[in-house]
Amino acid sequence: MARRPKPDGLLHIRPELSEDATLLLEALAWGAEVFEFGSGGSTLWFARLATRLVSIEDDAEWYKAIAAALLTRTGECCVHLRKVETAQLPDAIDGTGLWDLVFVDCLTQNERRRSVILGAKHVKPGGWLVADDYNFPMTHKAVEGLRTAGWDVGIVSGIKMHPIRKVPVKTSTAFCHKPGKRG
Repeated sequence: MARRPKPDGLLHIRPELSEDATLLLEALAWGAEVFEFGSGGSTLWFARLATRLVSIEDDAEWYKAIAAALLTRTGECCVHLRKVETAQLPDAIDGTGLWDLVFVDCLTQNERRRSVILGAKHVKPGGWLVADDYNFPMTHKAVEGLRTAGWDVGIVSGIKMHPIRKVPVKTSTAFCHKPGKRG
């Protein structure tokens, strides 16, 4: 299995999504309270949009790179970056309250599946859970579970650059809207 690339200080300050998915996510994140499973360029990007951001990361090198990048930025929202162990990554949302937006873009399929399931419990009524790489079997299964539970689910497909191979690849991102009215 290919390993995650090392952060090199040249992080893209945006999520690694298709252009259409990025535009939709930007509209949802503007002024929102955001919880993020897996940090990266999206963390720096959310910091400019959200009113509050908690981002959790299990990779020590990525954690250090994102923490250093956040220190150089000013005038952005309240960001809390947390380092957690891989096995505890999905459980790290417990006790954090409810969120307008939960973004799932962590590394392994099992982490994504559990992060979607546990993250959904922490989305405010009328809020959103966004899961990148819907085409991954475990992500797909978890998102379809939300659809069965009555969530509205839309899939945005497109092209993004593969973070390791640096070639264009087809991708899909699930936008899951929790029933209810925003409070």
